[in-house]
Amino acid sequence: MESRPFLSTIPFYLQYREPYPKAFFIAVAERLGLNGNERLLDLGCGPAQLAIGFAPFVAACVGVDPEPEMLAIARESAERSAVHMQFLQTRAEELNESLGTFQVVTIGRAIHWMDPERAPVALERVVAAEGSVLVCGSDTSKSMPWLAEYERIIRSYRVKTHGRFCPPNSDRADAWFARSRFRRSDEVNVLHNQQVTIDDLVSRALSFSHTSPAVLRDRRSNFESDIRKALALFVRGGFLEEGIVATASIFR
Repeated sequence: MESRPFLSTIPFYLQYREPYPKAFFIAVAERLGLNGNERLLDLGCGPAQLAIGFAPFVAACVGVDPEPEMLAIARESAERSAVHMQFLQTRAEELNESLGTFQVVTIGRAIHWMDPERAPVALERVVAAEGSVLVCGSDTSKSMPWLAEYERIIRSYRVKTHGRFCPPNSDRADAWFARSRFRRSDEVNVLHNQQVTIDDLVSRALSFSHTSPAVLRDRRSNFESDIRKALALFVRGGFLEEGIVATASIFR
């Protein structure tokens, strides 16, 4: 099995993962009182969804990711969105004062890849005294009637390829920051409703590192077939209804 299974998720990641709606960025910007003069650091930026979404509310954005393949997607996404931002290939643990300070740092689906001993200390070097760190996520509401079946199939095929340090779970953020100055001060939750197809959800499942094409290999066809069969009962007019909850846990 390839040592970087997420690489085969890249074609699916940006388009099919649960989105961050526009209302989410507006709500967080209002809660933080952003005035358009701030610098934002998107840490473990991936395709830079967070930086691009917050770009209208800040003066400058910097995206940091250790993986060149993800940075290439992020650059393309920023160009399509007419967002000018700087990108750096480095790890969170290697942040230093040469970057200057940031009033806002965002971490999306990446905190489980960062060393909880070193990364929070590195953040202390670059987050302004009055700054905020946002641990963000966007997930399907547990009230969706099809979700249990979808997750059951994913669990039955998944291979453990969690981050280097812990599984991706925002509830672990408090422990992750325990040895730093940052403490949870607030949380913003925004509900977004959308329609998705079974094809969308199959592609989303392939965007997870634990059920990536590279992990599934010759099981991929059966995996996709099982999802299609299980979700067919919930389709109405070609679509499934999906509620998305976008969350920002604010640490200061």
